[in-house]
Amino acid sequence: MFYHIIKIQDHLKKKDEVLNHMNSWNRHFVDSNISHATKPDQDTFISNTDWGGEEFDWYNFSFSQRDKKSIYDFVGNGDARITKCWFHQYYPHSGSNIGFHNHSGSDLAFIYYLELEDSSLRTIFINPEDYSEVIPDVVEGDLLCFNSNVWHCALPNDTNTRKSIISFNVNF
Repeated sequence: MFYHIIKIQDHLKKKDEVLNHMNSWNRHFVDSNISHATKPDQDTFISNTDWGGEEFDWYNFSFSQRDKKSIYDFVGNGDARITKCWFHQYYPHSGSNIGFHNHSGSDLAFIYYLELEDSSLRTIFINPEDYSEVIPDVVEGDLLCFNSNVWHCALPNDTNTRKSIISFNVNF
């Protein structure tokens, strides 16, 4: 499989603190260059994010030492470094989404599902082997790792729940 799921052990210990900090940003993002494949007339819109703005160390703020060790052990390369880290929140009934994109220029990409009550909001991948759509079986508290060149998207949030994620890229 072209992705791997890591269970974040201390998810519930950090969740509220991280969400409170995200809620203080109150900054949305719109990009007409990333249209959604299922709704090509719809621009990418993220309800709340720090993408493209001031950078914050979400990795160290969001993960316990125990979870950082698990991530480090999984990556297994002492030369690994995080090159970018950001958050996205997709508010209920907002249509908030991000079209198909990849993280070229990095080796690995990660998505941490801080809030994911509705499974219809899981990330969709394009399988690099046969180009089929693949939806990993992630739940809230999971960290999804994949090759950064894999195309993926977040469908528009038309549900009653909010989705909150932290993403980061790693280079070796």
